[in-house]
Amino acid sequence: MIEYLAPSIKDLEQMLDLLMLNYIEERTHVSILPNPSEMKPLFSRFLSRLIEKGIGLIAIENENVVGYMIGFKTGPLFGKNDGVVVPVHGHACVHYRKTEIYSGLFTQNASLWVKLGLLSHAVVMFAHDELQKNFWFENGFGKRCADAISEVKLNEPGVSQIKVMKAEFSDLPKLAELHQQHNLYYRNSPIFMPNVDEDALKDLNDWLSKENHHLWYASFQEEIVGYMRINPFGESIISYHQDVMNITGAFVKQSKRNLHIGSSLLDEIMKWLQMNNICKCGVDYESINQVGSLFWEKHFTPYTISLTRRIDERILKY
Repeated sequence: MIEYLAPSIKDLEQMLDLLMLNYIEERTHVSILPNPSEMKPLFSRFLSRLIEKGIGLIAIENENVVGYMIGFKTGPLFGKNDGVVVPVHGHACVHYRKTEIYSGLFTQNASLWVKLGLLSHAVVMFAHDELQKNFWFENGFGKRCADAISEVKLNEPGVSQIKVMKAEFSDLPKLAELHQQHNLYYRNSPIFMPNVDEDALKDLNDWLSKENHHLWYASFQEEIVGYMRINPFGESIISYHQDVMNITGAFVKQSKRNLHIGSSLLDEIMKWLQMNNICKCGVDYESINQVGSLFWEKHFTPYTISLTRRIDERILKY
């Protein structure tokens, strides 16, 4: 009989073993992912933190950990109620009873989360686990985001009239309008992300002031038409590996998207990564952004997806 208990640091090794099996399986589909022996210390550190500060349960059978599911509390994700995010290292189980164990873990956890008023639920999972993907879809979750990775390599040449430059602080005022357009773009159909208004120039200055943050912009016939930026860490735990730099923002004017501007920007970033002996490039993106998703998946291979569900807040009355 399976018991569902609060996790303890003494359970870390068994939990880590289950997680590493999941990672090794995903790496059979995405071979460019970092070596498991290099990722294990990162997974251990992040999982230890989650055990200490997260909200979730482990599944115990015959004194062995056969599964676990732990998330961390967030502010409002969708709507006005707080939420919970289960990261990719926040869940795993023995493979031969996956549906049974995940069903028990989610049922117990969802009850706990809703009692705490956490009504937006997000789960990050390895992209090629079809059995688990089907489990979440059957439980009302839908795909929203993805993390993807590529070898650092040069892409096809862009349009010859496109000029790509690495941005300095003095360039940022002329990029502010484009950055604002990027922020507003996500409010449109079918994305409908209610991004708050921001001071675009201040946001760019604050971002570029951080260590090892770099931005490139593209111009066409003297008009600034796109930008792309990278920094050491993205949304995924894999982005923390020392061999990976991560694209964390990109935008091209909608009227200029037939000029291969995104490819030209990406090519310049790949050249810079090569020069700096960085061999992997990662990106996280909203899969509900259809245009962006098509571009990224042309150049990168997804290895995690984020699935979300919003619980109807009226349930709190009962």
